[in-house]
Amino acid sequence: MDNIITSNTVSPTRTIPLPNGKPAVIPFDYSLLPPQIAGFVHDTVKRQQCPPDFVAVSALSALASVLGNKVWIHPKQFDNWKITPNLWAIIVAPPSSMKTPSIKAALGPLQAIERGFTETYEEECIQYRTDTIFAKVSLQAAEAEAKKILKGKDAHDKENKAKELIASANADEVDLPILKRIIINDTTVEKLGDLLAQNANGLFLVRDEVSGWLAKLAKEEYQADRAFYLECFDGDATFKVDRIMRGTIIIEHCTLSLLGGIQPSKLAPLVQSAVNGKNDDGLIQRLQLAVWPDTKKSWKWVDQTPCPIASQNYTAQFIKLHNYKPENKAHHFDNNAQQLFIAWMEEIQFKARDIDTTDIMSSYLLKLPKTITAIALIFQIILNDTDEASSKNINTIGEDATAMALDWADYLISHFNRICSWANNSYIEAAKLIVRRRQKLPIPFKARDITNTGWAGMGSTKDIYDALELLVDHNYLIEQLSVVGSTGGRPSRAFYWSSDVEET
Repeated sequence: MDNIITSNTVSPTRTIPLPNGKPAVIPFDYSLLPPQIAGFVHDTVKRQQCPPDFVAVSALSALASVLGNKVWIHPKQFDNWKITPNLWAIIVAPPSSMKTPSIKAALGPLQAIERGFTETYEEECIQYRTDTIFAKVSLQAAEAEAKKILKGKDAHDKENKAKELIASANADEVDLPILKRIIINDTTVEKLGDLLAQNANGLFLVRDEVSGWLAKLAKEEYQADRAFYLECFDGDATFKVDRIMRGTIIIEHCTLSLLGGIQPSKLAPLVQSAVNGKNDDGLIQRLQLAVWPDTKKSWKWVDQTPCPIASQNYTAQFIKLHNYKPENKAHHFDNNAQQLFIAWMEEIQFKARDIDTTDIMSSYLLKLPKTITAIALIFQIILNDTDEASSKNINTIGEDATAMALDWADYLISHFNRICSWANNSYIEAAKLIVRRRQKLPIPFKARDITNTGWAGMGSTKDIYDALELLVDHNYLIEQLSVVGSTGGRPSRAFYWSSDVEET
């Protein structure tokens, strides 16, 4: 029997505009940064033609990693609530959006610090070999002399004298040098524990593509690793690792900053998992400096030397934080800054508890005070340009640094809202992508023609089918069902573009 072709709709004459699945975000403003950082960010953005958000959050998380747990802030004047200024940042953008070059540029001064660590380590290794040989020779000489004493006939209490001789030799075990670290890229959680124990100021996990790390932590067999990383977000937790072969490792401060890039299509299922409760332990909400700016629509060739003053000012902040060793490590807001923070805190707590606020957003908002106070502390140290200013305000965070940090709150909330909204509406963006690339599809086309393309940003197979349904409902597509034979069975679906779309 011939195929029976049925059409589920009459060819429409007008399309219905597609909904917006990606809410607007607050654009980045350079006033969010102290001038010592803003100049470098602006210069880098101009030369690389990348969104300023990328460089800004990379710079902030890198500065936080250098400061580590050297200092902390008590957001209340009398309470013992304590916040360590480590930061977790993530850049959300499609492929080839300049994520990696932005991260690389921002981390330049930090990598220079690490090169200094390597040079020091190599010098210590040379000294270690010398000290080890000397200790061995010293011990051998003492042992030879002790044997003579023990063989002698006239020595009184010769055993004790021999022991004292050996004990007085320069035979102490020489400590093996340890390479100081800040940046880590790929490590097991066991090795991370070792490194944190060796680097008491904390570490900085940097991944160009953080999707693999997040996906691994979502698996059942890595839940212990996930729990450890959750501890590291706080920045001040003490952690004891007990292993039969490795003994006990005590990590006094689990301080970890984080920076990575991820594609929207790979982040969506992770956010959906948090929304539906499958992995709702707050890991996604801990990615506090999560930014997803709009893609730049324009581009021009720029080939110029980096601004030396901007680079010097930026590098100077890393050196300052690297050498920062205040006598009083605890910081507080001054009176004016405290009032600003109290007013904001009351507002954010009210918003987090509003019945219209989603659970995932509420969790994000309740973690936001740590991020904002950490930023305020970092900004205050940077704004204290001179040693005299630093000594006068060594443990006080002023109004300017606090106001600047609070401005980050609205900016970050808008970006996290985009991420959460898009995770549930990713099929809308997939539908828009299908429309934009319709010339690459056959006429008619089937769903598999899209799934086989491998187009970046299409999301999951479910997103593609939902996108096609949306395009049919909004009169962009005409769906036809083909039933083969008299026995029926599952019909084949084919899609044609409506005349209204073909005319555009």
